[in-house]
Amino acid sequence: MVGLPVNKDTPLIGMAGRLVDQKGPDIAAEALESLLPDANIQLIMQGTGETRYREILEKLEGGNIRKARLFFILDFALIDLIYAGSDIFLMPSRFEPCGLAPMIAMRYGTIPVVRHTGGMVETVPNCSADLTTGLGFVFKKYDASELVVAIRRTLSAYQNQEKWRELIFRVMSVDYSWRTSIPKYEAIYGLAIRHAIKK
Repeated sequence: MVGLPVNKDTPLIGMAGRLVDQKGPDIAAEALESLLPDANIQLIMQGTGETRYREILEKLEGGNIRKARLFFILDFALIDLIYAGSDIFLMPSRFEPCGLAPMIAMRYGTIPVVRHTGGMVETVPNCSADLTTGLGFVFKKYDASELVVAIRRTLSAYQNQEKWRELIFRVMSVDYSWRTSIPKYEAIYGLAIRHAIKK
């Protein structure tokens, strides 16, 4: 569809979101610039926003035309395809009140690489070295070199396809719906009410 060579052994990294300071396009571009020339990866990205970030990313695409496709448009159908069609979803946010995108990606079995910030602290626990626990690959410092390390960890994990499939099944089985959230809210409210009555 996007003209990239098809190879089942090459993981596709997806990124979709606004090109603004919050979402980390600067460190994403820097990290991917160091990885794309030599790593066995492909990149698809969608986003609209600040011109300075678009220019940086256009340069990235131009230097890696057989590995990267970037779309500077608002297209929700494309965003869904990126969620569903990628192997890895990148969200290196500077800050993030909630972090819905990784949760959506996980429903499709796409493994998130995220920064340890905001809502993603709770929704994307870091994978253990043996991949038996965790839901994604997490880095803490807002820095391109830290992101490179997280992506390399992810690519290394991808090589163990048996464990990777188990991880896919695990992220797809996570339930962040209101069905599981409401009882937790009820328990908190109940605790608050009991505490207020005692006073």
